[in-house]
Amino acid sequence: MISVDYRLVGRAFMKPWRSGIRFALQVLEWLLRASPQPASAPQEAAKISALPVEPTAAATVPEDTLSQAVAHLEYLGYEVGPDTRGWTYARHPYRYNFHLQAFTGGIRLHCVTGIGASLGNSREAWVDFLNAANDRGHVVRFSLVVDKDGVFHVRMRGLITGPYNRSVFAMVMDMWHDDLDLVRLKPEFPVESSADEREDAAAVTVN
Repeated sequence: MISVDYRLVGRAFMKPWRSGIRFALQVLEWLLRASPQPASAPQEAAKISALPVEPTAAATVPEDTLSQAVAHLEYLGYEVGPDTRGWTYARHPYRYNFHLQAFTGGIRLHCVTGIGASLGNSREAWVDFLNAANDRGHVVRFSLVVDKDGVFHVRMRGLITGPYNRSVFAMVMDMWHDDLDLVRLKPEFPVESSADEREDAAAVTVN
């Protein structure tokens, strides 16, 4: 009688069954990986874009520029305070007083000084004098103007572009002072006398 080892027979039957299960599991795993994934939740970008937009810093640029320029001028010895029509007035013990105004493009500088009620025949000489100052100046534009009362003035204007920068402002103020000194002393203009004789007028300080 042939002896049968049932353990060997059971192993022989179990081997292909295990292989089949392993293969089925591999196929199932592959199908799960190949299937489309559900869409991920939207990121927080939508919430961020929905937040209110803060006002830009450009709106405060003129105010910041003016306050820093005023502090700089006070350091240079000016007494600075508000004036009419949106201008600020800077006073100095021995320099020309002037107005300044900040806007989005920078800072305007404005100075006017009177020179007399009537220039007579020296008007042309004054124009030549101011033209020469314009040629020599760095940042100031000089012009001869007359007001409604017939009083002549020398008008001096300058511009500092961009927001306040300490080194730039200091450099421009140095050039502003140098340029204004070009017309601090009026040169000797020849004046016609009543006898049609020419004589030299003494130098006069422009105030």
